[in-house]
Amino acid sequence: MPTFPELVMSVHNDSRYLNYEFKMNTVSWCVLGLSACVFLGLICFIRMAIIYCSQPSMATKAIHPHVFKSMVIMQLSHYIFFITDNLAFRVPSTGFVTASCAAMEPNHYLKIIYLSQMWGTYWSMFSSLLFSIIRMIVYVTPTRHAEWSSYVFYTFIPLAFFSPFGITYFMYPAKGYCRQWGSPLGFGSVFISYTETYDEIRHDIFFIPLTLAVPLLIIINNFALIVMAVGYSKTLKRGQSLFKQSSQLSLILTSIAMTVPYITSGILTAVVISYPDVNAYVLFIRSPITDIAQSSIPIIFYLTHPLFRKKIQKVYVANVIPSTYRSNLHS
Repeated sequence: MPTFPELVMSVHNDSRYLNYEFKMNTVSWCVLGLSACVFLGLICFIRMAIIYCSQPSMATKAIHPHVFKSMVIMQLSHYIFFITDNLAFRVPSTGFVTASCAAMEPNHYLKIIYLSQMWGTYWSMFSSLLFSIIRMIVYVTPTRHAEWSSYVFYTFIPLAFFSPFGITYFMYPAKGYCRQWGSPLGFGSVFISYTETYDEIRHDIFFIPLTLAVPLLIIINNFALIVMAVGYSKTLKRGQSLFKQSSQLSLILTSIAMTVPYITSGILTAVVISYPDVNAYVLFIRSPITDIAQSSIPIIFYLTHPLFRKKIQKVYVANVIPSTYRSNLHS
């Protein structure tokens, strides 16, 4: 194992960090505020799942089953990312665990936390891509969507789930350690890093290409959906179908909510590549945008989709929706 001086900005066995006393600070309040935002989204997500499962005959006509399943998987992946990102970066940056980190040796438990954050990042990206693809299939192929969406769903899921385990192969022999953040975070703000990787590989060679390519595909897909949904909405006569109009609005708003964090992610990734020393600044920008945008998806879905709005549910019951899903898409 490398000696402590060889661990870049390590806090282990450093008396300054061993005696560090945690106090509530700006970072702490930010973490708590974002957690509250995510919790609100979680409540809406659970509420949607209850409504969908409690009235399956109506729900499956209003929202295509594979669309809802892919949305559930996407949101669960977002929550996994939120939890692991908090454990690896955000909570340590508050100083809450600084003294505890300094008192322990670099170990595999810290590595597991960092590794889980990497898996969570990939799952969040891949599941968002799946959701956007399934929605596109249902929208553009209303007569064959069941066949195509089923094939894509059951092929994509195992690939998306297992591929991160292979991509992060170099991390398995590594050990995690706590490291001091740079500016603008002050003394005592730490995060989990790693050392002793397989073949001394320091950076995930797949991370940058995938975090640029996958968000780009999501952005293009969602932009195309927005354009088509806006065009379709214009063909609806005023008052023709409150259900259809509400579905289109839900589709447009959730597509925008999905697109914003990935545009931001692409820009920030490019910034980090060009200026590696600004990682701490990127954390301050990325975290709130990601959390608010990802939390807003179930909130927007719940507030705008007709299945979850009581007044429009009555309209739905009185006017059975056609079997084609394009008009009542799902958002």
